[in-house]
Amino acid sequence: MCPLAQMLIESGYKISGSDCSDSANVKMLRNIGAKIYIGQDGKNLLNSDGTPSCDAVVYSTAIPKTNPEMVKANELKIPILHRSDINAFFVNAKNKGIAVAGSHGKTTTTSMIGFILHEAGIDPSIIIGGISTDLGTGAILGKSDYLVSEADESDGTFLKLKPAIEVITNVEDDHLDYYGTVEKIQEAFKQFLENLDQENGLAILCYDNEPLHKIAKEINRKIISYGIDNEADFMAKNINTSVEGISFDIFNKDKNIGRIKLNLHGRHNVLNSLAAIIISLKAGIEFNKIAEALSKFHGAKRRFQTKGNIKNIWIVDDYGHHPSEIKATLKAAHETNRKRVVCIFQPHRYSRTKLLLKQFGSAFVDADVLVLTDVYSAGEKKIEGIDGESIVKEVKENNKNKEIYYVKEREKIAEFLLDKIKEDDLIITMGAGDGYKTGEELIELLKK
Repeated sequence: MCPLAQMLIESGYKISGSDCSDSANVKMLRNIGAKIYIGQDGKNLLNSDGTPSCDAVVYSTAIPKTNPEMVKANELKIPILHRSDINAFFVNAKNKGIAVAGSHGKTTTTSMIGFILHEAGIDPSIIIGGISTDLGTGAILGKSDYLVSEADESDGTFLKLKPAIEVITNVEDDHLDYYGTVEKIQEAFKQFLENLDQENGLAILCYDNEPLHKIAKEINRKIISYGIDNEADFMAKNINTSVEGISFDIFNKDKNIGRIKLNLHGRHNVLNSLAAIIISLKAGIEFNKIAEALSKFHGAKRRFQTKGNIKNIWIVDDYGHHPSEIKATLKAAHETNRKRVVCIFQPHRYSRTKLLLKQFGSAFVDADVLVLTDVYSAGEKKIEGIDGESIVKEVKENNKNKEIYYVKEREKIAEFLLDKIKEDDLIITMGAGDGYKTGEELIELLKK
């Protein structure tokens, strides 16, 4: 919502809105001209004389119809738009709109593409579902025909997008609370690809993801593929990992077109960068400029983001909350060759915890020490019999020799860990809730 509000402000629209509490995002929007109320109230939609103060209300799927501002908008017959309508407004207007979709890796891949195009002087518009540490923002309104945006599949609304180019990083069994079955998720991604113009549209697809490889065979669109393990148009080979990051050669068919060095870890980020490189080459950017930009790229906030390094204890935060994301990120953490990887995981949503319980059981194999806490509800009602301890039971079945702890109250984890962590540990907080605060609290305790 914040990057879309920012784009609208920079496009000349007057924006107001509300949130439950103050935050860095609220302050940022106020600083560029938005009027933000703390607390939701129907009065926020009214002028002092009782007339409507806005021409439209924009909401996200997380906002229920019973929200007082939604109720008031209906009473006043103010048009109500979903955030995806605003995203489509920007993406579909551009001749060179690029939409980045996938179960995982969207934010990092979008940030990479945007950063390379920005560094090359193309002046793209950029809409990221997070904050790029390199750009210092989640939104840029550029003047060129290029626009790169995340395409959020969580509620099916990404089907409103009709870009010129689509990137899909992977298709997995997330958001089953909305789709119901894996088959319906795959069908939605297939429909998304069919939104491309049959003659001029371009799909850039990861062939290391089997469901996506299968979908590619069922559509009639121009495709450029990439991968590491499966044969593809662009492939990463000769991959080397170090404490500083990861490096690899890129092959287009049988031709080695150069070597890339990333400040990031993990094979998943090699794949993300392959998609960004293909887009950048299609935009006419020279390979050496692409490589230079990627060598300066540090990722998005909450994506293996270093929060501190105190007394040789490296504290990192990551947004990963799906078993596949967790597994890939912990593998990357393990490859940094620290003495131990200590993972603090906060499950996100009761529905996801219930649907993916078995997969969570095997997701933490690369954590030497695991601390689990209770579920961050994200507004969901509690499901009977599902909590953080549900995951503990599954993990213990798969990791009988690991150090595994359960601390129900997240606020108590930092103090709990203080006498258990050791020099040369990598501590990673994971999840889509407020678990990142634990890392920050730990840093303050270590300073003392």
